[in-house]
Amino acid sequence: MDATREYDPSYKVTTKQIFSTGKYLDYRVTPYFEAMMTAAKKAGVTLSPYSAYRSYEHQKTNLENFTRQFQAQGYSRAAAEKKAQAQILPPGTSEHNLGLAVDINGTSTPFEKTKAFAWLQQHAHEYGFILRYPKGKEAVTGIVYEPWHWRFVGTALAPKIRESGLTLEEYLPLHGYLI
Repeated sequence: MDATREYDPSYKVTTKQIFSTGKYLDYRVTPYFEAMMTAAKKAGVTLSPYSAYRSYEHQKTNLENFTRQFQAQGYSRAAAEKKAQAQILPPGTSEHNLGLAVDINGTSTPFEKTKAFAWLQQHAHEYGFILRYPKGKEAVTGIVYEPWHWRFVGTALAPKIRESGLTLEEYLPLHGYLI
């Protein structure tokens, strides 16, 4: 979700827990993620949801924590907020707030070197998920590369986006979708 587009604050997300993990996604997305986890496990790969649905308040806290970390490094408040927003979108604009995104197995860049990441690259689209913030596309998405952040777009759209090599921001307008 583009940081310039906020969802209606009255929108209520109905969530469902992912197995017994304590993490939640939109109730319509959870079965797809669970099926993906099960398939990965059969292939000897562990996919653990690290962060999934986040409330508005949780997102606000995360953004403020990142902002303070950058301020502690010497950035002004404005510069720290800008830097933080390249990693954590403001509340009301994050896919996590809608229960459509899941961070898998933590949030560190070395995740891209794991068996889990390789498996996701080959199979996530079969379950309706795309790598949301690919390497080299920061100028397009406005977000730093996040190999752990996977977004549900549906089983019809995910294979098409994957095959195109485009980001969601690039693909949707080319195919008549509004963003």
